[in-house]
Amino acid sequence: APRGRTALAAWPWESAGSPLFAKAWEIFEKEYTVIAGDLGRPEVEKRFDALVTCVGDEQALVMIQKEPILLAWSTKGLSDSYKYLESLEATASPGITAKSLVEKNPKLLTIPDNEFSRTSSTLDGLNSSAGLIDALRPLGPFGFFFAITAAFVSALVTIRLVSKALQPVFDVVQASLQPVVDQVLAALPQLPQLPSL
Repeated sequence: APRGRTALAAWPWESAGSPLFAKAWEIFEKEYTVIAGDLGRPEVEKRFDALVTCVGDEQALVMIQKEPILLAWSTKGLSDSYKYLESLEATASPGITAKSLVEKNPKLLTIPDNEFSRTSSTLDGLNSSAGLIDALRPLGPFGFFFAITAAFVSALVTIRLVSKALQPVFDVVQASLQPVVDQVLAALPQLPQLPSL
């Protein structure tokens, strides 16, 4: 199981001043200068250590590169969310783990564990959205907007093409139903004219 540098600082990369911790700080400070200044480097490193404890050092750094905002969340919040996701592994499909899920979508750790519980989230359910988020990540912050717009435009074009292709069928159906509609309308009693005001 992965362990943070606080568990047993026996490895060189687990000591203070580790290149991984320095890189995490650098990424976070660049993205969130004000928050990084308010928290301070020791607190940010403590939060990174909590992430390392959950997923391992290299993976924690990859997650911070994807979503540096994780370091703005409390150590307890990150750990509790990860532990809750781990508790769902017993009912998940083979190959879906909490670690694989947060690798795809690190922001899942910003969701409080009680919210996962309240919404009865499953790893299988979260996996599909995490995969989509990971696939759209290269498009930047507007990735979802581009994807939804492209899907909407594609649907409109498809509907238009299908309706043009089926127009002869619609014409035949309309021509065959027109006498029936005329008979039904003729059988209805005429409504009296309303006086104009």
